Amino acid sequence: HQALTLFHQGFARFKLYPGKLDRIKKEMRVTIKNAHDNPSKQMQEAIFRALYPGLPLAHPVTGTIASVKAISSDDVLSFYRHYYTANNATVILVGDVSREKAKKIANALTVGLPSGDVQYPEMTVTPKKPIQITVMRDNLAQSYIALTTLTAKADSPTNDALQIANDILGGGFNSKLTDVIRK
Repeated sequence: HQALTLFHQGFARFKLYPGKLDRIKKEMRVTIKNAHDNPSKQMQEAIFRALYPGLPLAHPVTGTIASVKAISSDDVLSFYRHYYTANNATVILVGDVSREKAKKIANALTVGLPSGDVQYPEMTVTPKKPIQITVMRDNLAQSYIALTTLTAKADSPTNDALQIANDILGGGFNSKLTDVIRK
């Protein structure tokens, strides 16, 4: 019960304490700089830029050095006020709890949040001509190769079959590609 109270206070009564934003921005810049030394991360970002040009999906999740530097306290508070609403909340409980008790906990957690209606931008992904991406880095001990295509939407019934095909062909440690390389 005490943990739920603290959890609720943490997001229902959000406060941005002095110095906290600067500390977090510094940590984010370190994370971004470290990603530049990670070829797998660089490849992933290049793929997203190529597949989703002009969309938010094309931007690194952690942002860029410039975008992180530009974030102000007002930006953080505006984001919080816009998105941290009861109608936008999803509460997930895992454990030995009945559905009735879970509903009570979810309602208790969202009490005090404005109801709010969040409008998300429409994002249409347009299939492109075949995309070729080359990420080359010097002095790496390991190479990374990816073949990426746009396939079905996330809610498509074919996604399970696509995931299995991906794992068989090259997406997992037990894939055909890994078998060939190991032999």
